Amino acid sequence: MMDIEKTASETSLAAILQIPVTVQVVVGTARLQLSDIAALHAGSILNLDQTFGAAAVILVNGRPVAKGDLFVTEGPDPRMGVTITEIVSPKP
Repeated sequence: MMDIEKTASETSLAAILQIPVTVQVVVGTARLQLSDIAALHAGSILNLDQTFGAAAVILVNGRPVAKGDLFVTEGPDPRMGVTITEIVSPKP
């Protein structure tokens, strides 16, 4: 009986771990009026609330789960990445 329960539990966990989620890395935010957004064009500068070098916030399905530092990979096809530096405690 124990083996069946354990197998069912492991199967359920495996199924849950396959659910896709959206991960976002936020480097800063800005609050604008719609008229300011409508006036944006190529070359516009958008000032963010974060200071340069501040930790980025990592969101999973819109909820903060961690903070991290941005970096750029080396090589012929450079990419941005984030090194997780802190796990954020969930809010009740």
